[in-house]
Amino acid sequence: MITAGAIPSQAACRSKEKLARQIRLAVASVGVLRGIYVYIQLPDGGLPFVVLDDGDYEYADNLQLMPRSAEEGSMSSFVSEDGIRIVVRSERGDPTILKLVSALLQGSIQAHEARAREELLLEELGANWESLEALYEISTDALRFGDINEALKRLLDRFAAIQNGLHSALFIQREGVFHPLVGTDSDLNVLTASQLGPIENAICTMNIVLLNHLTQPVDEQACWRNANSLAAAPFSWPGSVGFVVVWNEERNAVFDSSVSRVLEAITYQASVMMQSDRLSRKLRDSELLAQEIEIASSIQQTLLLANAPKDVPALEIAACSVPSQQIDGDFHDFFQHPNGTIDVLVGDVMGKGVAAALLGAATKSQFLRATANLALRLSHGAPSPADIVSRAASRLSDRLIALERFVTLVYARFDMETRTLMFVDCGHTSIIRESKRENECAFLRGDDLPLGVLPNHRCEQQTVGFLPGETYLFYSDGVTEGRSPEGEMFGPERLAECVQNWSSLGPALLVEQIRKQVTQFTQSEKLLDDFTCIAIRVKLLDQKVQPIACRSAVLECAPQSLSTVRAWLSECADSAYSGLLEEDIARLLLACSEVFANCILHASSSPGTNPVSLRAIIYDNQVSVEISQDGPIFNPLTVPPPSFDGSKESGFGVYIVLRSSDAASFTRTLDRTNVITLCFLSSRTEQSS
Repeated sequence: MITAGAIPSQAACRSKEKLARQIRLAVASVGVLRGIYVYIQLPDGGLPFVVLDDGDYEYADNLQLMPRSAEEGSMSSFVSEDGIRIVVRSERGDPTILKLVSALLQGSIQAHEARAREELLLEELGANWESLEALYEISTDALRFGDINEALKRLLDRFAAIQNGLHSALFIQREGVFHPLVGTDSDLNVLTASQLGPIENAICTMNIVLLNHLTQPVDEQACWRNANSLAAAPFSWPGSVGFVVVWNEERNAVFDSSVSRVLEAITYQASVMMQSDRLSRKLRDSELLAQEIEIASSIQQTLLLANAPKDVPALEIAACSVPSQQIDGDFHDFFQHPNGTIDVLVGDVMGKGVAAALLGAATKSQFLRATANLALRLSHGAPSPADIVSRAASRLSDRLIALERFVTLVYARFDMETRTLMFVDCGHTSIIRESKRENECAFLRGDDLPLGVLPNHRCEQQTVGFLPGETYLFYSDGVTEGRSPEGEMFGPERLAECVQNWSSLGPALLVEQIRKQVTQFTQSEKLLDDFTCIAIRVKLLDQKVQPIACRSAVLECAPQSLSTVRAWLSECADSAYSGLLEEDIARLLLACSEVFANCILHASSSPGTNPVSLRAIIYDNQVSVEISQDGPIFNPLTVPPPSFDGSKESGFGVYIVLRSSDAASFTRTLDRTNVITLCFLSSRTEQSS
């Protein structure tokens, strides 16, 4: 028996009866080839069975027909990707017919399994993406449409229906111009970047734009030319970008943050649907594995990983996310408050692949939803991290348990009014806190279990104070679990050592150096797990603070000047205005003396031709020292750290400088001057705080 139609896989047929009936129906389209038998062995380990002409089946052992060797008749067999073993036996003695039947049967099963995986992926995309309560019905309805444009049109129509007078459209860039894909209005035109107005800047920064009471002129070709209020959210697309725009032409219409949150969720949903459609088309070409990795990677990059904010007044933030060879569920996000406070969410979903990426997107969506729902209930202030995690966990835990998955995460808040760090740790990696004043790293941990372990999840919030100059590192297990060729793990201790060595250079260079150290340790550019690293440093000074005093000196670049340098620095640091304690002055003298000695080492061979300029800037509880010298460009701060096993002698001086200073930077001026700036905070800051 053979079939030219699709033979269902185990995922589509949940019983042998259903499998046998569908095989028989497929055979009916071709007819019966006498002397050809097809045996099916499911991967569950049960007895093999043979499909009969009446659509029923019998076990092969009962019929004593299951071939045990090639001598019993011409035989061909193969195993599908889902583990179904198919045996084709011919008693006709013609090998050509046997090969034809086997090839047709194998092709039919492969075609069906491709369609089954496509349907399963579309089902996951529709079921897991629960951004806001209002989107549940929208998502379900939209994904029922076979045509992607009809599904997106349905999505935007339902979005526009949540408020009177709303209009919406989706544009995507092709060949340098923006084409309207779908919209609630029929008056949609192709637009250039210059015709987008404020939306052009939103696309460049990949941030949502929200404007009320529009007064600036809008291009006549733009469908929002008569808008009073406007909001647009961009999204990434392979090799291009797109955006969803919503506007209201009524004079009294005003958009608030709730509109931007729903717009963000709608944009995420549209992006997932478009990515799903693109994947489905490629699955039809049988490129299953490559397309799964591509769509999952796209979901992870566009939905799970947020850019580090650059406009936080009192914090410096940098994030580095490097996907591994396989796709998994690492995610992070930042939520800024009006008073400068910022929330940080970092998480990891158990498992890999599209399912993990989708669960990560659903988890992140639930946190957005929990924050919005709790904020609406408060007359002032913001919900606490514990309340947000508890709210999200109440919606996620039962579903995760049903899926036999769990999520580790940490939700932290840097409260700029109280100068405290509040966090909830649900089984995630520890937060590393580094302080030059204490000359150590601390591991901040919580005691909560991951989401998806217990149905009634209870959260305990931890609170610690933070001080200027301190660095905090959030990371995934892909950082510490990187292995050397000998099988040794990188580990949290090595990571803490990296933080102590490089935190003075600032968050951006710190995460870059950590990545380099992990790559050097594993001796491979390919990672076995996603690499996620977020560094946050509390700024030393407010930019508006003016110095109390400034002093400068120019000294000969010679060894005999070292004693003069130390005496001059001691006088500056010992000023009553600096507030430096004795141990702080010792750090300052040690680090600056090392930099001056490095200037001597790399100076011109003619003594006195390259003098060194010193400038001390004294603030309340802080001293900054600038050391400048003309000459070839050379940044000593990038010298690799020393090897304490004696295999490498260089690097100890820079090691001392970076471990002693609270902040260090290198600049090259236009007049060919190398400038190293070192900052030192007073330990008294801790007492005054």
